[in-house]
Amino acid sequence: MIYRAIEHLRKLSIQHLQDADVDLIYRCTKFLDAYTLEVARQSIIAEKILIAVGGEAVKPKIPGIE
Repeated sequence: MIYRAIEHLRKLSIQHLQDADVDLIYRCTKFLDAYTLEVARQSIIAEKILIAVGGEAVKPKIPGIE
């Protein structure tokens, strides 16, 4: 149950970002300066950058966890 709730919140957060016209980039990147990222050998300049390292809900194999 909790894992479905976490997944729902994750999808909801992504939807809110997309609705706000945020460009989501799912790659490793590095800062070149305070406003510039290097992503796949390309520079991306932005006034505001949100870093979300991600995560995933993992359901342990425990009898009765259903």
